[in-house]
Amino acid sequence: MHILTKFTNVFGNNPGIIRWLARVASRSTPAELANELRRELYGMGIREQAVARQVISRAGQVVTVRRDTVATGKKTIPCYLEKGSQVKISTNPLRIDPAGGVLVNVLDHSDKNLSIKLSDYIQDIYVSDQ
Repeated sequence: MHILTKFTNVFGNNPGIIRWLARVASRSTPAELANELRRELYGMGIREQAVARQVISRAGQVVTVRRDTVATGKKTIPCYLEKGSQVKISTNPLRIDPAGGVLVNVLDHSDKNLSIKLSDYIQDIYVSDQ
C-alpha cells in the first residue's frame, strides 16, 4: 500500500487510478489460487472431492439441470435455471468465493457466466457415473 500513496502524490486523487492500482495490488497469482483451491478441496468430504474432480474433468461439456436452481451472475445477480435446461461447464470450472466456499462456473444458453455453489451443484445438477 506504500506504492499507492506515492502514486496518489504523483497522479493526484483520481478515483479511477486508485481503484485500478488497488485491484492490481490485490491480485493473486495463479499458484496462490491453486494452493487455496487445494486447501479447500482437502477440507471437503469424500463425496465433494469426487464431484469437484468430475467437474474439473468435464470442463467444456454440457450438463442438464435436474431440478430448478438459482445461480449467480456478475455482481451476484441471481439467475434462475429451469429443470431440463442445459448449461456448459466453463473451461475454468472451479473458484473460491470470498466466504471460502467452492463455486462451479457454468455458461448458460446465451454464454453468460454463472456461478453455482458446489452444494447446490451436487443437489441440482450432479449425476453420479454408475
